Amino acid sequence: MKTRFAITLSAFWCLTGSATAQTLFYNIGNLGQGVGSDALGLSRDGGTVVGMSSFGAFGRAIKWTVSGGMTNLGVLSLGFSSTAYGASSNGAVIAGFGDPHAFRWTQGTGMTTLGSLDGGANSVARAISSDGNVIVGQSSTQSGPVAAFRWTQGTGMVNLGYLPNGSAVASAGGVNQDGSVVVGYSLKDDGQHAFRWTQAGGMADLGVGYANAVSDNGSVVVGGAGNGNAFRWTQATGMQNIGGNLARAVSSDGSIVGGSANNRAFLWSSATGLVDLNEFLPTQGVDLTGWVLTSTSGISSNGQSVCGQGTFNGSPRGWYVSGLKLSTSDWVQWGGNGHWYRAIYIPAGCSWVEADIIARQQGGHLATMTTAAENDFVFSLADDPRYFVTDPNNGNIYGPWIGLVQAANGQEPGGGWGWVTGEAFSYTRWFPGEPNNTAGQEDWGCFLQKSGNLGPFWNDLFDGSRPRNNPQLTSLIVESPYPPSEWTQWGGNGHWYKAVSCPAGIRWTDAQAQATMEGGYLATTTTTAENSFVYNLLFSDRFRIPDSTNQTYISGWLGLFQPDGAPEPSGGWLWSSLEQDTFRNWASGEPNNFLDIEDFANYRYPIGSSNSGWNDFPNSGYPGEFVPSFVIERDTAPLTGNPAVTALPSTVTLTRGNIASGLLPDLFEIDTDLLQFKKGIVINQSEAPINFTVGTTSPWNSARAMTLNMSLRANSTSVQMTTEALDWVSQSYVVIDQRLTPTAETLVAVNLTFPERFIKFETREIRTRVSFKPIGPVSQQDWRVFINWFKHDVTP
Repeated sequence: MKTRFAITLSAFWCLTGSATAQTLFYNIGNLGQGVGSDALGLSRDGGTVVGMSSFGAFGRAIKWTVSGGMTNLGVLSLGFSSTAYGASSNGAVIAGFGDPHAFRWTQGTGMTTLGSLDGGANSVARAISSDGNVIVGQSSTQSGPVAAFRWTQGTGMVNLGYLPNGSAVASAGGVNQDGSVVVGYSLKDDGQHAFRWTQAGGMADLGVGYANAVSDNGSVVVGGAGNGNAFRWTQATGMQNIGGNLARAVSSDGSIVGGSANNRAFLWSSATGLVDLNEFLPTQGVDLTGWVLTSTSGISSNGQSVCGQGTFNGSPRGWYVSGLKLSTSDWVQWGGNGHWYRAIYIPAGCSWVEADIIARQQGGHLATMTTAAENDFVFSLADDPRYFVTDPNNGNIYGPWIGLVQAANGQEPGGGWGWVTGEAFSYTRWFPGEPNNTAGQEDWGCFLQKSGNLGPFWNDLFDGSRPRNNPQLTSLIVESPYPPSEWTQWGGNGHWYKAVSCPAGIRWTDAQAQATMEGGYLATTTTTAENSFVYNLLFSDRFRIPDSTNQTYISGWLGLFQPDGAPEPSGGWLWSSLEQDTFRNWASGEPNNFLDIEDFANYRYPIGSSNSGWNDFPNSGYPGEFVPSFVIERDTAPLTGNPAVTALPSTVTLTRGNIASGLLPDLFEIDTDLLQFKKGIVINQSEAPINFTVGTTSPWNSARAMTLNMSLRANSTSVQMTTEALDWVSQSYVVIDQRLTPTAETLVAVNLTFPERFIKFETREIRTRVSFKPIGPVSQQDWRVFINWFKHDVTP
């Protein structure tokens, strides 16, 4: 069984900017005989804006640069108007509509027609590859239907066809860097469906909507969904609703999306959600007097330059911004112990539990301070107002979270406190009067400033995972004994790689989500040389754990997974990067699909050996066995700065489990947001799945994804738990998680994020079913399976 989409917390690039003159805003103006203009596209190097300017009664295609201003590109012979939509990487080649046909423009040739399909009346070019040699768009045909086309000098216009069971109407809206992937829409009976086209696979249906742009490697697609929301698609997540109304542009690595939300220009990243540029740019020192920015239409490769449309003093006008910064705090080494530290900003706020998860995913733990010198150093890293929140009720200033936690049986208020690492708790720096266990729920530690006392004092605080009067904290401090992972370029293909350590273990789906949001994917090794390079990145104790039973090391995840329905154990294995190849490096006897749950690939090799063999492994590992690392691969150089992290969004109400059918009779409710099985349920091979429906009272139109956390606990025989969710698009249940419960009384957390296709639009509900199967003899189980909390991702 397989898990096919991203799970819970991941690392992302955080849009923070710099409030200096480096962030520059430009009004692109208009041609001499016009009053308005539109910026419709941006070259990948960020230096050339293309679009249209009014010119008398008509419009003219234009290019614009900071140094050269606006240039009129003219019209085709006998044409009256023109519009430019896309430019090559350096802006030397431009494509668009020249009336009545698509055009390709260079300085040497001027505007030349691309013709049309099958003698059709008109055509429009919408996008162009980096080298300017592949152009895509739409064209009418002699028989009337509109078709998507792909043009090269050698082939001319080629009809890309239509999706099955639809109408003969299609259009291409975007093309990747080398022209191998085309995206757009094809009309079907229930409306437009976004497609992704490759030469090998033809058109693939991405779901109801239309696609406008695609990342350089073709793995991230953005556009507008059928429900009126902007989407971001990857193979792992499907169509992810990112809020707003329409996504029109994406950075080369797919981490930043631009578009419009309620007629306001936005940028989006997973860390920040939607950022309204009308509000954000003034914080960077930009004067927007007279402006309303309505849409973002172009993003440079590095995400630091954008362009779009708006109005200036009421007139339509294109705009351009350069110098946007993508950054967060750097890792800093402290000489006192040689450890590395960083402060992480979480715009949406996070609980202590979520901060703890983030720290572990960063390869470390929440900071622990065992001396006054270390405490002062750690506090100095948070010397930034964004790392603190002020409680409006009492004026106290809280933040960031640190690795301070009180044991469940600790005597309140001061007993049982310690560090997450188990280090000796001999040094303390409590604020006078703290800890005080206000409201009987303050069991987690953070920094505190109040009553004019400034300094590195500690405070006990409510976790923040449920609503309470005090605000959620917006930061945490991570500590790691290891130096931060660095990007390394491999000469064999020019790609960049980074090994990431996760001492507490990480699931394949979480690792893939983190890799995607850092602009890459889990490493794809298609040759012996590349496999050896990636393996060597992981060849240290930091990235592996010993399995003494098998005398092997368990090491990092690769991007290889086995899709649903593939013949076990060796059939159908695919790379998450979508690359096609036949190279395999399985260790002896692998893959073997042990216990019928091993569908993801990692390195596993004998202790004392340098053999870089692969192993098939469950998404979540086995009790006592887990994958402690992974390798990210990027086609292009990483962006400047360091990845920031976002936590799960604010808690909302869980409506009582609305049981659908097939329930075990012993399921009952025990408090306002908890469902639990009674002890002593007999789990047998034919047990019917447990079905339940969960909804939220939050506004329906603000949800992007829903996150459900379950926990399970069992004694005796190990039990396999399978969770399925209803895909409302296909109207079928999909396996989204499968794992083994431990054989001892150990709590296992299950965090599942449901993208938009699993959320019923009308009622914003998810429908899941959970089934249990013993691995071994049928037995009487002492069970605990319960919903801890339910959250849903809202547009900031």
